[in-house]
Amino acid sequence: MTNDLDLLKQLAPRDATVVDTARREEDLAEILATPRSGAPRSGNQGRIPRRAVIGGLAAAGAASILVVGSPLLPGSKPATALAATPPVLDGCLGERGPATQALTAAATATATSTFEGALGSRYSTWSLFTRVLNDQPVRSAVVPQEVSFTLAEDGSGQRTVRIGAPEVPAGYDASGFELPTPGTVVRDDKYGPGQAPRVYDGALSADPSTLRDQLEHAHPIRELGTGELFVAITDLYKEQRPDPKVRAQLLRMLAARPDVVALGTLRDRAGRPGLGVGVSSSQPGGLPARFVMIIDAASGLLLSYEQILTSSPGKLDIKIPSVIDYALFQ
Repeated sequence: MTNDLDLLKQLAPRDATVVDTARREEDLAEILATPRSGAPRSGNQGRIPRRAVIGGLAAAGAASILVVGSPLLPGSKPATALAATPPVLDGCLGERGPATQALTAAATATATSTFEGALGSRYSTWSLFTRVLNDQPVRSAVVPQEVSFTLAEDGSGQRTVRIGAPEVPAGYDASGFELPTPGTVVRDDKYGPGQAPRVYDGALSADPSTLRDQLEHAHPIRELGTGELFVAITDLYKEQRPDPKVRAQLLRMLAARPDVVALGTLRDRAGRPGLGVGVSSSQPGGLPARFVMIIDAASGLLLSYEQILTSSPGKLDIKIPSVIDYALFQ
């Protein structure tokens, strides 16, 4: 099995060490090897490194697109690898002017929310990560992962990753394609005190300056811009549900960004309505993309994050527009 490096070249970070490629490839191998069932595994994978990526190629994310080669017929030539991607949510590519007013109103409501914060997270995630088999024709399916991350104050915890419901988009050939069984456990990692991998250490501050520094410490927001701020907030929610004062300050931080646009009321992949905001960003080494958040305006909680390539696939053979990353929080 070989990597199709060209497929990922234009989405790769400048420092490839920040992407946990080995972990993603290990997960993909397990998924490919267990189409019907799988056994839990455990181990300490250490800390998540700080990331400097075009939003969404997650440092702790596993391979979330299943790519399988099919045999060549005599005399035939390899076909181009075409990656299956999730549908674009309605309204994600529109805009209704600056989101300042809507975000400020949501921040005011959030500050008095009774929905408290908590360590740990539960979410469904998918990101584009393709593999090819010896230059053979490729068929693929969208295979999301269901992540349960428990975290204690002493830094101990457990991360369990299960296969979500696979999806084969319309027009893709799924004949003879054995998809993994939903609910199959592909990772079950237990961590002792101080060993749970985290992007952010400890509690985040509601002080604007301190919070900004905490986010910057883990993500190069000054360098990469507002799109990376969206990623930073999403990574935070993958580890914890911030308390109301922190959530309110995060919304004010977004409101202060003139490039964040209002998208109106959007529905996430679970059908929940929320305040939609987005930003268009072409980060260094990346491709033009729209970053989208769907937020519960009353509690300030992040419901969903989406990243969509909008004008060029680079060397990725996918349609435009195309979702390349999402996270759906419970």
